[in-house]
Amino acid sequence: MRVSIVHGAVLAALTATGVAWVSLDKKVIVEIDGQTQVVVTHARTVAEVLQRAGIQVESHDTLAPASGESVDDGSRISIRRGHLVTVRVNDVERPVWVTAYDVNQMLSEIGVDTDDRAYVSASRSSRVPSNGAFALHVRMPAEVQLVVEGVSRMVVTTAPTVAELFTAEGVALTEYDEVNVPLDSYPADGSTVVVKDKRGVRISRTRPIPFKTVSSINVKAVPGSVKVVRQGAAGVLVAYFRQLALPGAPATTVPDGTRIARAPIDRVVVLGPKVVPKPAPVVVKAPVVVKAPIVVKAPAPKPVVVVKPPTPVVVAPAPKIGVDALNWYALAMCESGNNPRALSPGGTYRGLYQFTMATWRGVGGVGDPINASREEQLKRAKILYLRVGSRAWGACGSRLFR
Repeated sequence: MRVSIVHGAVLAALTATGVAWVSLDKKVIVEIDGQTQVVVTHARTVAEVLQRAGIQVESHDTLAPASGESVDDGSRISIRRGHLVTVRVNDVERPVWVTAYDVNQMLSEIGVDTDDRAYVSASRSSRVPSNGAFALHVRMPAEVQLVVEGVSRMVVTTAPTVAELFTAEGVALTEYDEVNVPLDSYPADGSTVVVKDKRGVRISRTRPIPFKTVSSINVKAVPGSVKVVRQGAAGVLVAYFRQLALPGAPATTVPDGTRIARAPIDRVVVLGPKVVPKPAPVVVKAPVVVKAPIVVKAPAPKPVVVVKPPTPVVVAPAPKIGVDALNWYALAMCESGNNPRALSPGGTYRGLYQFTMATWRGVGGVGDPINASREEQLKRAKILYLRVGSRAWGACGSRLFR
């Protein structure tokens, strides 16, 4: 009976003082993956709040504060749900649980330290879906020693296979090539990939590439002057040969391609306007007059013989070779092989007489020399000769006088 009275007295007191009863309630904010809700409770700890609100926390979720921490009015509880994702780092694949919102946080959470060179299959700022399958591929930069035809070089790659490494590095395999690793294997950091031709050894030979002289005319320069703006330098051409050693066939060496290791550097010359000499006066010597001999009278009178002076001989100077008499055919053969549409490897020199575009325009040419007729190109070449002489064509200029 005493217990009932106490209980009843307590109940009556609580009923009479409703304000005191309400003051025991707390408003706690619960945030789950960014979504919030308010829970009104008189629970004392985080675990009690979640239990009374019917919110479960799994082992792969993160909870803050911890479940045993006390709560007050206005406390905030944060829950981030775990997501099962598939992560492949280099050639190792594994499932992992993460609570990250985006890919960048996810990489940090699973302990993958990447830099800007690494390959990541999704944008680092993209969100990790809360449900559904999600797979992420990460390839860290790998240093690989690549040996092709005996030439070794270090490359940094994020290619998923050796075959894609070859594509990225411009290595084109042929049916005769052997590779020391499978083409579908992963090029691991510190590995060595060797490409070798089964037919035999590849050797190389070098030879120089002659440079050309590019000349232009500066009408403001000293007449007849020659100023070298840049010295020329020969290039280097590498010619490859294959020493074949196929079973059942005699050993032989065959050409196997060429490449330009160093391009030639043109010699640049600026010429002053041509000096036109004044014509020398023609000096005509006076004719030689032979005096008449002295007539000696003999005892017997003889007729007087008078010797007439000879007619004076005036020798005129030999005419100079005119521009039309020069061997323009020989010059064209030397410069372009007599091809009016010839182009140098870099396209700098053009046409029969290998004009530069600046020189072509300087002698009145219009458009491109290779589009002009033979007659037009010859006309412009003669104008150039009259201005600067045969030196405009370097060593080939001597062909004009053959």
